[in-house]
Order: sequence, then structure tokens, then C-alpha cells
Amino acid sequence: MLHTLYLAGILQQQQALVLGDFRMGNIRDSYDAGYNLTSVAQSVSRAAGIPVLMNFPFGHITNKATFPLGARGRLSEADNGGYRITFSGYPTLNPAALNLSRPRRRRPGLENGIFGSAPAGSSSSTTTGSESDGEQ
Repeated sequence: MLHTLYLAGILQQQQALVLGDFRMGNIRDSYDAGYNLTSVAQSVSRAAGIPVLMNFPFGHITNKATFPLGARGRLSEADNGGYRITFSGYPTLNPAALNLSRPRRRRPGLENGIFGSAPAGSSSSTTTGSESDGEQ
């Protein structure tokens, strides 16, 4: 995947590449020929001319930070010798405007399915999958 992003010119447009904590340990595949994640990061860094930072706390791990999609990130050195990343320019919700405790109102015309009322004389009623799941 990283090679594809490089060939498409995407990596060269970035200022850095941040990789998560893969926690792969010493897992080896018979096809990898000793090519580990550190080798991949070094190769990508050389080819694209950007720094590649590894082991950030996100991905498929237990203790993780949330990286907002579409946000601008700023990397800086942390006091402990690591790195810090701060995000800006992404949409957020106003928590005071959220009221999840009130019941959702039914929209007119959805009494018997998404297409309005059942035809006159019809004795069966049909609901869509989303209505039977409680969605409206």
C-alpha cells in the first residue's frame, strides 16, 4: 500500500508519515525475506524524502489516541524525547446542543412504511428493515 501511495505521488505531497503501533513483535512470514517494519519506514522515508515516525498510539491496540479524519496535524518534539501531535481545523459537535435523552419524533408519512399509508382495503402492514430496527 505504501508503495502504491509513493507511485501515485501522494507521499511526496506530505510533510511526514505517522505510523501507529503495530505490536507485531517477531512475527515472520516465509515470504518476507527479513523485511521488517523499520526497513519499510526507512525505505519510504528515503524514497519520498519525508520523515516517517513510528509507534504512535493509534490503530488496533488497546490504549490508543483518536486521530480525527481530515484534520491538520502539527508534529513537535516532546520533552521526553518523543513526539507530540496536535490537531486543528476539523469539525466538532457542541456538547451542549446534543440531547440524546429525548425520543425521536416520527416523521409524517411513515406510519406504514417508507412510502406512506397502505392502500385502502389492504389488511397487511409492511415495515422497512430500518424501521423494525428502531431507525426512522
